[in-house]
Amino acid sequence: MSDASDPLWRCRDAHCGAVLHTAELKHVIAPGITVDVCPRCGSPVKGMDEPEPVAETGPTPAPPVSFASALVYPFRGGGLLALGLGTVLVGVVAYGLPFLYGYIVTIFVYGCACNYLFDVVLTSANGEDKPPGLPDFSDWWDDILQPILLVVSTTVLCFLPTLLYFIGYLWHCWYEGWVPDPTEPACAWGVLSLSLLSLLYYPMALLAAVMFNTTRVVDPRLVIRSIARVLRPYATVCGFMVLMTLVRVAFRALVPDNLLLGHFVGVTLKLWGAVASMRLLGLLYRAHQSTLAWF
Repeated sequence: MSDASDPLWRCRDAHCGAVLHTAELKHVIAPGITVDVCPRCGSPVKGMDEPEPVAETGPTPAPPVSFASALVYPFRGGGLLALGLGTVLVGVVAYGLPFLYGYIVTIFVYGCACNYLFDVVLTSANGEDKPPGLPDFSDWWDDILQPILLVVSTTVLCFLPTLLYFIGYLWHCWYEGWVPDPTEPACAWGVLSLSLLSLLYYPMALLAAVMFNTTRVVDPRLVIRSIARVLRPYATVCGFMVLMTLVRVAFRALVPDNLLLGHFVGVTLKLWGAVASMRLLGLLYRAHQSTLAWF
């Protein structure tokens, strides 16, 4: 029989169901709170004496994860202003700026862009169906630097296996005295396969990083399990992202980038696809938050 000062906890995952002491729980830091999760599977836990939640009888269902709604979303409300202003700023930055203050302007613009995309995910996940207003940039760390660092660190962590494999290939060639050949099957197929797996892994990892505001959750035990739980709608989101990438590639192939109009239209397509993709990620969490069971 457990002491009252050391209550028992049960994992909410039906496939795990582990019974744990307080000292065994794993703590994950989320925005403003600390979430206790199971150290074995990473799912949330509940007290042994906590009653099962009663299902609500009149829920308002989340909107379906559809391509059409995501494509129209950036043009609703203040989204059109954000898209237009973002096109001008990102387009000018992409042309290049003078040394020194050019780096500061670039960090500022891309920090605001990342901040806005995070707002799209969070507002969509919390039930908003209109794009957020322009992001706040009153604090350099919270509004500019932290969003960029979160995106960069999440991207690096997701594609780290690919990078390590390529470095391992180069080291093997050096050790054996060979000349590295990127077209060799052992290199090309290995890098390509790991890159595709990283691309499949990345959207869910980014969604978790934005929702928890930390890269600590970019953990295969959480991300892979979450992908498996919502595989079909997640595949829809990934398919949409691939489609938007193909549209941009086709546009670049047809319209030279050295044309001023073509350059800014390409930037608009890039931002449009990014906002629509983040909208779908937010809707994915909103529609399946009970299945994902992150909080």
